[in-house]
Amino acid sequence: HAAQFNEYLMNDYEEMYRKLYQWSQHPNRDVKQAGYAALESFLKQIADMLVTRQESGDNKADIAVFKFFICEFRSIIDTTEAGTREMSIAVRGYGFFAAPCKMFLSE
Repeated sequence: HAAQFNEYLMNDYEEMYRKLYQWSQHPNRDVKQAGYAALESFLKQIADMLVTRQESGDNKADIAVFKFFICEFRSIIDTTEAGTREMSIAVRGYGFFAAPCKMFLSE
């Protein structure tokens, strides 16, 4: 259902990411699983939106979005306190952002 909210996801990407990430770390197992699934869908949708918008020529604000997520993934990988779940989020995030990486980093 994330595709139905594309515009809103892109407008509030930072706040949405932080809240979904927080839910994916929740002590309650059910909330954690739902948060992780929602975070995964969110990251996929943001990556798809970045590709779509780049192809249509809209990219000034998108570069900031791209940089935010790449920095977040990198900070998770660089920290020594990251657990398996956090590391999984960062690695999968890089995977979802492969196409945007190719587009933005080749410029």
